[in-house]
Amino acid sequence: MLLSSPHRYAQIARWSLPRLLPIVLLNVGVVLVNSVVHFHLAATTLPISILGTAVAFYVGFKNNQAYDRFWEARTAWGAIVNTSRTFAVGVLDHVRAPAGSGVGADVVAAVQRELVLRHLAWVNALRCTLRREADWHLLGRLVPADELDELRRQPNVPAYLLRVQSRSIEDLVERGLILGTARHFDLRTSLRLLYDHQGTCERIKNTPLVPHYTAAATMLVWLYIVLVPFSLLNVLEGATTIWAVVPIATLIGWLYDTMDRIGRLTENPFENLPADVPMTALCRTIEIDLRAMLGERELPPPVASTDMILN
Repeated sequence: MLLSSPHRYAQIARWSLPRLLPIVLLNVGVVLVNSVVHFHLAATTLPISILGTAVAFYVGFKNNQAYDRFWEARTAWGAIVNTSRTFAVGVLDHVRAPAGSGVGADVVAAVQRELVLRHLAWVNALRCTLRREADWHLLGRLVPADELDELRRQPNVPAYLLRVQSRSIEDLVERGLILGTARHFDLRTSLRLLYDHQGTCERIKNTPLVPHYTAAATMLVWLYIVLVPFSLLNVLEGATTIWAVVPIATLIGWLYDTMDRIGRLTENPFENLPADVPMTALCRTIEIDLRAMLGERELPPPVASTDMILN
């Protein structure tokens, strides 16, 4: 995710200025053909202006749809953070030894720790699944070895981890370590919400913005960029003013191309690109909070940004 920075204008320049070269070459070529070869192919200004307005509306609408996808993804991960805290608190408060059962506090603490660490495995497994990655070393530090072997055979690792959590909770109910319907229902509600959040992320990941829609926007933008210098030839006539077509048309072309690229940068929020949802940082935030709830003192540091980009 791109962070706010006093150097953001320089970042925008580094990101977008290399795209100016083909636009400049196009505009210089149009002026040369018109003034040196004397091949006059000037378009009237009004139709090109109307086309530019239509393209701006089309690209703006597409960018709005792309940002809606990013914001829904970010909202889903915000909900994952909150539900993770709720689930961990529920585990620590609801899993306890009944009076006179003879179950020691160390046994209860081990059960609580196992549930919380398995949840951290789910969070990181979801992140890796959405990015089409695999981090078995990390998961191996969070789940028992026998569970890790089974995870490697699963087509949907996060869903399987939630299934294991559900089975563990039911086993604890049977063992009497979770007493009362309300406590049981509270933990199962957290699991249901986690399933919902995972489903939202999978829907966004597996249902991209219509490719033809994005391709049409790019095609229209470049059609307009090509036509702009021809429309300016009629306005900027004369040997001395004709070269003003180059900077004016280049600025207009850069603006439209940048608008189109911004939309494409945000339309798929789980591809580990600079403008994507910072899932790595959010996973670390969840880990810090949950390990602190377990009473650990040596906590991992938050994920730091690199060049004002948070992964």
